[in-house]
Amino acid sequence: MQDNAPAHRARITNQFLYENNIPVLHPWPLFSPDLNPIEHLWDLLDRRVRMRQPQPQTLLQLEKALHEEWDNIPQQSIVVVVVVVVVVVVVVVVVVVVVVVTVVVD
Repeated sequence: MQDNAPAHRARITNQFLYENNIPVLHPWPLFSPDLNPIEHLWDLLDRRVRMRQPQPQTLLQLEKALHEEWDNIPQQSIVVVVVVVVVVVVVVVVVVVVVVVTVVVD
C-alpha cells in the first residue's frame, strides 16, 4: 500500500507496479494516515536515537545506537502501535463500506 505521496508516484514506480500487475488503490488521499505499523516503529526509533546525548558521530556509533535503542523499545510500545494501526484500519474499512453502501442504495 502506498499513500500517493510524490515519491510513490514516480514514473519508475508506476511502471514497476504496472509491469508486475500490482493493483493500486485509486484515488488514495495524499499523505493519508500510515497504516503500516513498521513506519511508526521506525519513527519511534528515530526519535529515540535523536534524543541520545551525545549524538552518534560516526556510522559505527549510529549503528550501535540504533541497535541499542531498538532493543530498548518497550514491548508495550510496540503493542500500542500495532493496536492503534489495527483500529485505524477497521475505522477506514467501516467508512469505505458505509460510503459504498450509501452510493449503491442511492
